[in-house]
Amino acid sequence: MRYQLKEYHRPANWKEAHQLLSRQDVKTVPLFLSPRPQAPEDWPVQAVVDLTALDAVGIREEAGTLTIGLATSLQAIVESPLLKQRWQGLLNRCAGLSGTLGLRNYANLGGLLLDPAAPGEVAAMLLCLDTQVVFRSADGGLKPQALVDFLSGSAKLTPGEVAVSVVISTSTEGTLALERVGRTVRDIATVAVVTRLEVKAGATAVVRVAAFGAAPYVQRITPVESLLSGQTITPDLLDKTCSTAQDWAAPTGDIRGSAEYRKNMAGVLTRRALQSALHTNP
Repeated sequence: MRYQLKEYHRPANWKEAHQLLSRQDVKTVPLFLSPRPQAPEDWPVQAVVDLTALDAVGIREEAGTLTIGLATSLQAIVESPLLKQRWQGLLNRCAGLSGTLGLRNYANLGGLLLDPAAPGEVAAMLLCLDTQVVFRSADGGLKPQALVDFLSGSAKLTPGEVAVSVVISTSTEGTLALERVGRTVRDIATVAVVTRLEVKAGATAVVRVAAFGAAPYVQRITPVESLLSGQTITPDLLDKTCSTAQDWAAPTGDIRGSAEYRKNMAGVLTRRALQSALHTNP
């Protein structure tokens, strides 16, 4: 059913926000904006709630976690000095690939993560960092859930409950790498792969691999992670990760690349990203 956007709200407190989002007679959602913008008359909602006056915006570090509000603009992530000090500054770079300067100032993290067709480098990196999404209930309670549930749309919400931020443990370590391919350097990636490796005593202590463009939404390539867990990575094993990632991939084709091309590149980029992370791992 198509709705017509009629209301915009910018509540000053969470009580007001939850009351708006709990309404059953008006289709109301948080104002999460994708870098693939739609005209307001095409939005399938009747009312939006802007969370930028609340603590759903900003980047902060406290109590062993790094929190990014879902109403935070993508450009704020690009420019964040706090993020530049962590994870080789790759999250800043990934956010920079999400769109032009104008679109990065328009869009926010929540909109990027909720749109499965939006550029997926940020989502892939957050998956590799074992990120959780924090949901706020009407009584003020905070509930973390796995990011993959948020990306897949399977997160279960009660009336008035709203996703407010992502949280990453500051103790998360390892070397990250991004490999991507697109029609041009600045175009949305046809396929992108992010990896995180922790190597101890010559074997992988932690391995994370996530891909965009090789499945209906950004996902971790768990068969590759299982293959490499606790192993010493050799050239032969890297070759096997390529075929494993290709077997895992289930893409659909579009103007940026056929399903066959995306499937092949999922394997190639997985191997490249792992090689890059392995060569720079301290």
